[in-house]
Parts: sequence; structure tokens; C-alpha cells
Amino acid sequence: MKRNSITAHAVGERRSEIAEWEQSNSDVKWLTLCVIRREVLMRTITKWIKPGAVFLEAGCGVGRRLFVCALNPNIKHAVGLDFSKELIKTTRKFKAKYGFHNISLIVADTMHLPFQTGKFDIISSLGVIEHFPNPQLAIREMSETLKTGGYLFLETPNKNSYATTSMWTKTAIEKFGRQDLYSPEQLAQLTEKHKLRTIMVTGDDFGGSIAQLMNDRLGKHLPKPFIQPVFQSVKVLCNLLNPVMKHRGFLSVVIAKRTAD
Repeated sequence: MKRNSITAHAVGERRSEIAEWEQSNSDVKWLTLCVIRREVLMRTITKWIKPGAVFLEAGCGVGRRLFVCALNPNIKHAVGLDFSKELIKTTRKFKAKYGFHNISLIVADTMHLPFQTGKFDIISSLGVIEHFPNPQLAIREMSETLKTGGYLFLETPNKNSYATTSMWTKTAIEKFGRQDLYSPEQLAQLTEKHKLRTIMVTGDDFGGSIAQLMNDRLGKHLPKPFIQPVFQSVKVLCNLLNPVMKHRGFLSVVIAKRTAD
């Protein structure tokens, strides 16, 4: 069944978000994050990816995680979607430069997905819905475009994280226009009305939580050349505690399965 085509959607409160992301699109940063995130992300989702899977990243930005997932041999085709033409333009540049042939890129809105019902085996939306005034609408759209038995991966900043201080939240609102916070359990509750059965609720990146907290408290007192090396070292070391401190991790993570109609 063909779903409604994309409709116009007001994005005024997200314009600053676009500008912020577009300032971070260097090859070095993209490749670094691709390497750092590859093992962490793939360990999380690989066991749910079956051969021939069709994958969507809703809100792909410059494609850092999209390209990581496309490297999985079980992914037949990966689709990256973002509402920013400039971000998709940058992602197309990376696609051509690094020779990815199993990726399609689309300018569209996660709140109004232009796909057929039941098109995808896996959808991820990582660091996206917390900027929407109506995240339920986006989750419903993603659920409808999942196949029965398909999986949805959601990730947002964790309300219970040490990092999501009032200072961090204020900065995020200034950058993105809107920044909601969810605990893992609250994030899971958003999926309950949309034919999705939660199969995993957790936190992640405790090291990132501590590093961000230190940045808020100490960043202005350190010489600039030392800031990133110090906080990256803290992040790596503290992430060793993630199995026991994940409820305080920087990220809320939910994996849900699409049930039969």
C-alpha cells in the first residue's frame, strides 16, 4: 500500500540545528567517528540483522552511522533520510568518495516519511526525536514503514545522565531550538501505542556522560589543546563502567519490534 507523499512541515525551531551540524562536516571528524562508533553500534544491532535486510536511518545527518551500518554484509540496501538539503549534499559527497553503492539518500522529513508501508527490516533514529514537539508522530511513521517483525532502534540523551545538566540542556536548546530528555523507560513508553513491542531498554555511554560533565565544570579552565585529549581519555576509561552504570549513561536506548497488525 502506497503511503501519503511527504508534506510540508514547519522546521523553524530546527534551523539552528542544521547550522550547527553543517559546521562539523570535516572528513577527519567523520572518519574518526565512523571508526569509534563502528564496533559499539554493530555489536548492538548485528544479531537482529538478517541477510538481505533493507535499512533506514531517519535523520541521518552527514551519514556517520548510516555508513557504518551499510558496511554490514547483511545489509542489502541502506537509505539515509534527512530534512536538510545541505547535510544530504555532504553525505552524497562521502558516498561517492568512499565508494558506497548500497546507499540511497533522500531529502525528507521523519515526521512524514515518503515510503510504502512495510518497506524496511530495520529503522534507526539516533539523536533525532528529542528535537520534535510531537515525537509520537515520528515514531508512528517509522512503525508504519517497518515490516512485521522488523526492528526500530531509538536513541536520545538520557534524562538521568550526569551530563544532562541545566547548563547542557540550555546549550542544546540554543543550538537546536528544542531539546527534550527521556530516561530509557520514558523512551520505551513512547513506542507502546504504535504496534511496537519493546525488547531492550537500556542506557549507554557512561564515559560520555562523565566527560560532558567535566567539560561543563572544567572545560573553560583548561588550555584548548588539552581539552579534547583529556575528555576523550576520561570517556574511554569511564566507559569501562558502563555495564554497571548504564542507567547514568549519556544515552537512552530502546529497541522495539514491529508486531502484526
